[in-house]
Amino acid sequence: MFILQHVLDPQSSRKIEVIPDDYRVLDGPCKLDRSTLESWDTTKLYCFKRLEIAKDVTPQMLEEKLVALKARGVIYCPENLRPLLMKKSADSQAKFVTYKDTLLVVDTNYTLTPSYLKYAAGQLTLVVEGNLEISKEVDPDQLFGKLDKVYNYGNIEVHGDQLGAIQAKLEVNEGNIDDAGAEDPEDESDENRIGNIGYLKL
Repeated sequence: MFILQHVLDPQSSRKIEVIPDDYRVLDGPCKLDRSTLESWDTTKLYCFKRLEIAKDVTPQMLEEKLVALKARGVIYCPENLRPLLMKKSADSQAKFVTYKDTLLVVDTNYTLTPSYLKYAAGQLTLVVEGNLEISKEVDPDQLFGKLDKVYNYGNIEVHGDQLGAIQAKLEVNEGNIDDAGAEDPEDESDENRIGNIGYLKL
């Protein structure tokens, strides 16, 4: 295991993490796939944001190319790669999320459609950091059958019974889930109150 150094700033007494100069620093979200690894020599990675390991990466490639890894964000990886990545990790507290077949990370605005669910390979692990809308056309049974796990850190908009499918697959819910088809109780109350005015006798 590789340990990164920590020192104290003498002026502020804050802990500063010193990154050795032989680390390749990635300051944004990163997706590590087969072609990227093949283009590198052996390397040590420091990732400030999330790190996605693609399905086409093999244990042999990681063993040969990746010497050490430090990730401040979550590491998303296929299930079979987690033990090796843990061994390579410079941080014993690293957070891992594994997926079986397909990983979909939503960090902007995205609409999940029936066609995507139809053609995405195998089971789907869904990570929401931005805004996700489940299309009205998505059948709740199709959604439930396709999803493996859902990690919600953002906003998910559903319609009707899609809500139950999402809730049944939730692993983490630190965001919001809104049913776009549900009636707003305040609106309903206002409507009833205004409607009753027509029956007042003066």
